[in-house]
Amino acid sequence: MLRKIFGLFSAALAFGMSPSLSADPFKCDRVDLRETKPALKAYFQDHRSQGGLDWCWAHAAADVLTYRVEIPISASDLAFRALAERFPVSFTEWLSGLGTPNMTGYSEDAFEIAAKYGVCSEEDSPSNDFPYSPKFSPVSRAISEVLKIRELITQGQVSPDFFEKMTSIKAVQAIFPHLQFTEIFDIIQRTTEHSPVEAFDLLTRSNCAQRRIEVPTFQFYDRTFGSVESKIQDLHKQISRQTPVIISAKINMLFQTSSNGNHALTIFGRDFLDGKCQFLIRNTWESQCSVLKSPLRNHCDNNDGSFWISEEDLALALNRLYYIR
Repeated sequence: MLRKIFGLFSAALAFGMSPSLSADPFKCDRVDLRETKPALKAYFQDHRSQGGLDWCWAHAAADVLTYRVEIPISASDLAFRALAERFPVSFTEWLSGLGTPNMTGYSEDAFEIAAKYGVCSEEDSPSNDFPYSPKFSPVSRAISEVLKIRELITQGQVSPDFFEKMTSIKAVQAIFPHLQFTEIFDIIQRTTEHSPVEAFDLLTRSNCAQRRIEVPTFQFYDRTFGSVESKIQDLHKQISRQTPVIISAKINMLFQTSSNGNHALTIFGRDFLDGKCQFLIRNTWESQCSVLKSPLRNHCDNNDGSFWISEEDLALALNRLYYIR
């Protein structure tokens, strides 16, 4: 069960009370949530990639849920299920949820799915999308292949026997590893007269049907409203409580881009660096420190793509923050 709570702040916070701690290192104690969960050490040392899909919102939600249940959680499972509930018929809108970077608010949908149905592990439903790595079949490719298979079945150009030999089916099975070739064929065939959304929803649910992980009851906190100062204040409070926080931030304030869209990221720590209080951010763009704006590259980890950002710089980019407790 998920209970949603909107943030309400006092007038003092809303009108000019500065939360800046950068001048006082003793009030900016070091917190690195990655170090508090030994079982997740390998997970946090690795980078994440949304690849050809702009589903940062699902990766951010998966990060927070991973920290809560202490098992790496699949972002693709959350994304496919959340979007199927929001857009059960319109494949165009379903696909836009995977391909539009302004969908940071969809993290709430992902948490609702987790509370309602449980979650699937990353092992059971791989979600990192590495478009340039021969080691992985990208999620984006699997989506494309499902659409091709649907078309071939509709045209009567493929049979179950031939289906097993197709490269396409192997790409699909890469992200639905617990489904046999015949099961995948049957699901796609049964849904050819309906929206492709139904096919992806059935593939997702069937793949992890017996492996869902129950998430302990939590409350969802949405800090959309209020001043930036109040949001920063609350961010400090949650990090001190060892609660990872998702933020929606202006892309062009953090990265070298002219886009004015938003990007969902997770904050996992705080420390006093270079005379300023800074926050630790986990990103979903592999380990690409070069895409960051110049000051942020100074404290970026080339192994996992995480980086530190000063309280002041974050305040300029921050739109929204939300978390679960």
